[in-house]
Amino acid sequence: MRLLDYLLPSRCLVCNLECSASLCAQCYPEIVDYKLKRCPKCFRLWDLFDDRETCVKCQLKPSLINQRRFLWNYGAVTRDYLNTLKYRPSRKLCQIAAVILANNQNNLFPSVTWNYKLAVPSDRKMLWKRGFNQVELLIKNLDGEDLTSRMQHLGYKTPQSKLNHHERLQNVAHIFKFKERLDGSNILLVDDMVTTGATVEAISAQLVHAGAQEIYLLSLSSKY
Repeated sequence: MRLLDYLLPSRCLVCNLECSASLCAQCYPEIVDYKLKRCPKCFRLWDLFDDRETCVKCQLKPSLINQRRFLWNYGAVTRDYLNTLKYRPSRKLCQIAAVILANNQNNLFPSVTWNYKLAVPSDRKMLWKRGFNQVELLIKNLDGEDLTSRMQHLGYKTPQSKLNHHERLQNVAHIFKFKERLDGSNILLVDDMVTTGATVEAISAQLVHAGAQEIYLLSLSSKY
């Protein structure tokens, strides 16, 4: 053991317990089971005896997004990982998640391809506070040309995390602008966590207006 390792032992970035790496085994979120029957549109677990093309929620609430996929089941471990990633914040946890996300992109989307990838942009206040857009780090190893710098974020009036579903919908209205054309293109939209879907739907509206043909959403986790 090196003297520095003895004096300053490595600790898990999430739980702060001593470990041999940046993340201990207990703090790795659980990857979703691809083999379970899920709605092909939103990826929610589906009744084995349901023979409809999409789930009831997708039929009752149409979306501009063609397919949604997420990497990790949402629970205490995923919550703690994402909170550390976003609010401490941690570039290293972003990099770890980015590798896992890239290694699973073909499992999550086995039969589709996209021309461009787009990280959900941060508003200027949060970007200044955090020092980086964590979602931009997540998309580094994913397929497609990066469009993130071309999507303009005009700034939230109130942070989304402090609002309910209805307030979030109002808060994101008209704050994203995309002025280029994407005629006939398929887009992979990426976020760290999808809570109500308000932000990704607002961005998708801009992409559709720009001529995008299909939009696929990939996130680390989802409560939507």
